Amino acid sequence: MKKLSFVYFQSGGPTSVINSSLYGLIQAAKASQNVDKIYGSLYGVEGLIEDHLIDLRTQDEHELKLLLQTPGAALGSARFRIGKDKDVIFAKIKKTMLKHGLNCIFVNGGNDSMDTCHQLSEYFAGTGIQVLGVPKTVDNDLDGTDHCLGFPSAAKAIINDMTAISVDIEAYSKGRITIVEMMGRDAGWLPAATACMQEDLAPDLIYVPEMKFDLEEFLKTVKAICEKKHRALVVIPEALPISREATIKEDSFGHAFYEGTVQVLAAIVKERLGINTRGIGLSLLVRADPFNISRIDREEAVTMSRFLLEAALRGETGKVGCIKRITNHPYASGFVLEEASKIANAVRFIPNEWIKGPGVLDREAVKEYTAPLLEGDVEIETEHGRAKVARLNKTEVKA
Repeated sequence: MKKLSFVYFQSGGPTSVINSSLYGLIQAAKASQNVDKIYGSLYGVEGLIEDHLIDLRTQDEHELKLLLQTPGAALGSARFRIGKDKDVIFAKIKKTMLKHGLNCIFVNGGNDSMDTCHQLSEYFAGTGIQVLGVPKTVDNDLDGTDHCLGFPSAAKAIINDMTAISVDIEAYSKGRITIVEMMGRDAGWLPAATACMQEDLAPDLIYVPEMKFDLEEFLKTVKAICEKKHRALVVIPEALPISREATIKEDSFGHAFYEGTVQVLAAIVKERLGINTRGIGLSLLVRADPFNISRIDREEAVTMSRFLLEAALRGETGKVGCIKRITNHPYASGFVLEEASKIANAVRFIPNEWIKGPGVLDREAVKEYTAPLLEGDVEIETEHGRAKVARLNKTEVKA
């Protein structure tokens, strides 16, 4: 068996457990006699292109342990599109790989990152350089997997934050309409997760991107709820189809992203209905909250990395690790490999049968899928009440 010498990079939007994936891979690699170099690429694939690599084998053990509770991307991330200059870009990556004697790349990311994984695996086919995908995205929209690493923790954070919001608005006799915006791009997994809240605190309306939205119908419905309950709590996705052309922009991959959706809708509601309305955006904080890490999410992130290292040692390439649910009660899962070509850029939407009407989901179906992933708490190391975070030594290696 040849010695594996790999480089790992993080890509796209971070999650609360993306660094747990890194931790799992480092620890598994250090425990293997068949792994030589363990490198990390700074700021995603850009580090491979520009030869900015660090040695992960020599990192301080306590700092590595803190990766398990560190949000963000410890190595740095990037939204870098490999476009029409890909031959030049791939040639630079190859030069970096050969310069450092590396024969494997681990790509940790979401939809677009798995496309990068696929393209790299095709480019390096037959060269002896392997490429494997480590899945993650809070959006939970990767195809081929039961759920994505990062989603359970983000869902848990959303449920707890929404519970706090719901209890807060109960405290006032004079009602208001509260609209809360969720991340998720084109898929409604995160907004749908609020269906798992305690029933008497749950949102009155939950909208997802897969659902039709009619503004006039929405205004009529939310007004009726407010008249009956003196308040209304509404969940919307960032991609809600309302007229806000000036707030829609594109990322480097050409995907639309939205700014101020909830503020636009809240302003419309207040103007049209004359009811005090507040808009709240739950975005970055739900993917960067160490105190809401799901134990299952962390454990699967660590175990998935071990699974993928074993796959690399067997010579696998062009594959992505995926989660297969075995049972719900008690929750149990396993891991399989899927072709990166099948997962790249494919979007998995919430099931049509979950949608029962505008703002209405089958809450029991959502709970059956989501609730098992939320189980278990993790211990967080703190100092003076603050969660400690990892700080890696980013001194670059020189070949």
